[in-house]
Amino acid sequence: MISWPPVTGRPIALKALSQIGGKSPYRDHAHAGVYTGGANAVYWFDILTDHGDGTVTARNITEGAKRQIESVQVRLEKELLYPLLRGRDVHRWRANPSAFLLFVQDPKTRSGIDEETMARDYPLALQWLERNRRALESRSAYKRYFQRGKDSFFTMFDVGEYTLAKFRVSWRRVANELDVAVVNAASEPRVLSDSTLVEITCESLNEGYFVAGVMNSTFYRLAVANYIVLHPDVHILGNLYVPKYDASCGLHREIKAEAERLSSGADDVDAPVHEALDQLCARIWKIGDPSAITAVQNAFLELYGSPASSPELEEATADE
Repeated sequence: MISWPPVTGRPIALKALSQIGGKSPYRDHAHAGVYTGGANAVYWFDILTDHGDGTVTARNITEGAKRQIESVQVRLEKELLYPLLRGRDVHRWRANPSAFLLFVQDPKTRSGIDEETMARDYPLALQWLERNRRALESRSAYKRYFQRGKDSFFTMFDVGEYTLAKFRVSWRRVANELDVAVVNAASEPRVLSDSTLVEITCESLNEGYFVAGVMNSTFYRLAVANYIVLHPDVHILGNLYVPKYDASCGLHREIKAEAERLSSGADDVDAPVHEALDQLCARIWKIGDPSAITAVQNAFLELYGSPASSPELEEATADE
């Protein structure tokens, strides 16, 4: 049972939020994004030139990097560079990648691609990784979880088959406000997310819209704000209920449709409160009193006034 702090002094709002409590079935489908172990400057890139022969010239991103690695131009196999979502790229209803990740991991084995395969198929990338071997082997997570000689020295962390799921719902794990977006990664190469983001894997795009709709409702966002400070991590799903999407349920389809409308760039996408969405989501938690809905919305507006995101917070932890 969550012990709720006061919500701007309105018992009716507090009572409404208490109805959201409970473990969500999505708790076991939520994961952090790809973790480089403090070696972002080795794996994160901007693409400068596509040579049209399967290779590109790229520059590694060193901004905010934990390890001091020189920013240089390097030629790499294009096949290994995946669009990367960072915390700064995810906002309520919108997620647009702004960088590329050198993805050299086998999601099935949860280890780096074997070095023999790298040498045969991706010699340019292997040369770059060898150039930074000392930094990669000195990562504390590598020393703790992997065996030298058995696991590739460029192994990445928090990577599984879920990392490449086609449909995901994403939000920043360090933020002063919950902002959720749908990640449609059905095209190739798949959009990947970094470790500053938390994601739920979904079976379909429709399910993704539904989950984002529920989590972006004023009820859910205010509940998160009142029981967590700055870290809306995976555990929020263990305490705040989001039902499993049921395509046969009319209410679920209505929430999906409204979330899809907002995700598609509706004129009111940046409104701090979405009345139609709140009215629908209130029915999920059996909040039927109109005055309770209004009280929750007013409490949220008093707390935030208008959407407030702080990408600076996630940047501070981006390469931990």
